[in-house]
Amino acid sequence: MAVQSSAFLQRRATGYRAFALSSTILITLMAAPTMAQDTQVWDPDNAGNDGGSAGNGIWDQGTTQNWFNDSFSTADDVFESGDSAVFNATPGAGEGVVNVDGTVEANNVVVNEDGYSIVGVGTLDVNGQLNVTNAGDTLTVSAALGSDVTVNGAGTTDIAGGVDGTLTVNGVATTTVNLTSTVTGNLDTNNGTTVVDTGGNVQGTTDITSSEVNVINGGILTGATTVNNGGTLDVDNGDVGDVENTAGGTVEISGGNVNSLDNTAGDTTITNGTI
Repeated sequence: MAVQSSAFLQRRATGYRAFALSSTILITLMAAPTMAQDTQVWDPDNAGNDGGSAGNGIWDQGTTQNWFNDSFSTADDVFESGDSAVFNATPGAGEGVVNVDGTVEANNVVVNEDGYSIVGVGTLDVNGQLNVTNAGDTLTVSAALGSDVTVNGAGTTDIAGGVDGTLTVNGVATTTVNLTSTVTGNLDTNNGTTVVDTGGNVQGTTDITSSEVNVINGGILTGATTVNNGGTLDVDNGDVGDVENTAGGTVEISGGNVNSLDNTAGDTTITNGTI
């Protein structure tokens, strides 16, 4: 019988160990779950196409088949963490009520028609953008937004369920956000108009650039506010903390209370109210 050299035996043992390690890694990768990141169209009435349907229904994560995804079939799908939600169909009378159940994590939420309401005791986390596409269309969100959220699009978003984080408003000149609930973080506006109305309370700082923030009917900006170039702060029967008005900014006070105003460079008009 031939006697193998010790060097050969060592190389063969090393090869066995490398094969075993590679096999373990392959099995681990095959077993690891992947996170879905699909685009899902709201379809509680099972229309089974990209237009979806506008009926009422439950929006939960991984359970209720109220979403159409043409990557699979004409059968409706469940919504998974990281998916994007699209609302395409036009709600009729009494339709368009989307009830958030539990915690739902979405990438983007895109609303292409007027008349939808996102309601419920659950929490919606939008990691990308909340986009009401068309000017003149309105989305009402009375479910809680559980993290930082960015509002985009040309339409109107009514936020009545609060934001547990920072609210950023981008979009275009027609972009409108009506806030009647609490924002625990900051408010950063870069376009359009944000109205802080009855029940609205921004607990962090407010930063206004190339946009307008109106504080009316007892709305509150608790933290410091900075009005930057192209920005306007209009206080009409609201309560606002310390305000710094920089070059190119405008502050108009026609009612309510402003704790302090540093107006080193901007334009200010005061017709009523208290500083």
